[in-house]
Amino acid sequence: MTASSAGKEAASNRGRFTHPGHHKGQLGRAEHGEFTVHTKTGDKTLDTQRGVVTAVNTGSVTVKSTDGFTATYTLTPKVHKGKQTATTTQITTNDRVRVLATKTGTTATATHIWSAPRFSDSGYNRST
Repeated sequence: MTASSAGKEAASNRGRFTHPGHHKGQLGRAEHGEFTVHTKTGDKTLDTQRGVVTAVNTGSVTVKSTDGFTATYTLTPKVHKGKQTATTTQITTNDRVRVLATKTGTTATATHIWSAPRFSDSGYNRST
């Protein structure tokens, strides 16, 4: 790869991976996953999932992705739905959501839950 072609490739990729709220590029279409971020206090493992709420219980919510993957997330008083603190009464079965959770061992604790637009197997269905 020449310097010129490397510069063109970098320019074509610019803006593809932006703030998570913008849902651009392949990451915005992810069904679920786990990743590690480095923080001032050390590494932190995060889970993300997009799907439909299948159960809401006191202190937890279960989400199923279109590929069948299902996970249950612990809810704490500090979980946010959008920009506000959420309670289990604000999250209902059949809600389409995106979850961001911290993971310690096998426990995933939701930190944010966003309402998600309708989506299909190929990604978001923006027409509905």
